[in-house]
Amino acid sequence: MASKKEFGERNMNLSFKLLDEKQYLDWVVTTAFYSSIHFVEDFILPKKINGLECINISDVKSAYKLNGRHSARLKLVYDSLGVSIGAKYQWLDDNL
Repeated sequence: MASKKEFGERNMNLSFKLLDEKQYLDWVVTTAFYSSIHFVEDFILPKKINGLECINISDVKSAYKLNGRHSARLKLVYDSLGVSIGAKYQWLDDNL
């Protein structure tokens, strides 16, 4: 199975390819966002949260006692990377 970083690179390469082809520009943005998700998770995880060793977003969701992966990832970004990056990530998540 590929690592989060490898998935991020694959999505980023697809995003650049679609951009170069000037087609499916909505997918340029979508694949760029998905690549950022993989890169962020690769950068932050593994991480201990509330005494639990989290290696993936499902673990994070359990550690934070949240219902969804999106809310868990958003809290993870805010808690790990700060308000400035968290707010930018939230804007992307809210607008895609």
